[in-house]
Amino acid sequence: MINKVDSGEFSQIGSGLRELRMAGCHLYEVGPVAFQGIPYLQHLDLSNNRLKRVPNRAFTNLPLLEELYFGRNPISSLSREDFVSLKQLTTFSMDGCEVEDSLELGLNLFSANSDLQVLEFRCPSLSFHPDFSLSHLSQLTVLSLHGSDISTLSPSLLNSISSLPQITSLDLSHNPLICDCHLLPLVDLLRESPELNLLGSCAQPSHLHGQQLDGLFL
Repeated sequence: MINKVDSGEFSQIGSGLRELRMAGCHLYEVGPVAFQGIPYLQHLDLSNNRLKRVPNRAFTNLPLLEELYFGRNPISSLSREDFVSLKQLTTFSMDGCEVEDSLELGLNLFSANSDLQVLEFRCPSLSFHPDFSLSHLSQLTVLSLHGSDISTLSPSLLNSISSLPQITSLDLSHNPLICDCHLLPLVDLLRESPELNLLGSCAQPSHLHGQQLDGLFL
């Protein structure tokens, strides 16, 4: 029950701190100077708290952060202004969202995070800007949209995923996917990346119900 950090509480710990886990602390506020004095932090877990917005001003004090875990906070949208100071970010995870809330991923989200390798979302109602794209993430190897109530993916998102042959794992499992011609870009991705671990199955149409995606495109 820490509730808030906003006075440089970690500044006396020393610059050697590399990992900070604050999951489940009932945090509702992370102020601009919350992370002063720990500039070499690489791993931060703020999941399962009460944060309604991304503490972007606080993140400016963490230029070397590589891993951020941010799931189960009551945030309804992420935009291009979020995480822009985290230039070294390689892993971003929102494993879980508030059940009553949806999460929208905005246009140009992660445009400043070109080193991202692992991107994970699991939300009961995940949506995307119509032109949402990941094509600029040339280092991305793992993408998970597991359990996010997705029935289809926009052409811009699918085309951007298919343009990233370095992806080794794409998790679309536990989604009510409609397997129609809109998923054809996944065929190109499988051809370019035959070792891709593609997870997920069809919910519709009825004659394909339960069909695994990796077998559908053979």
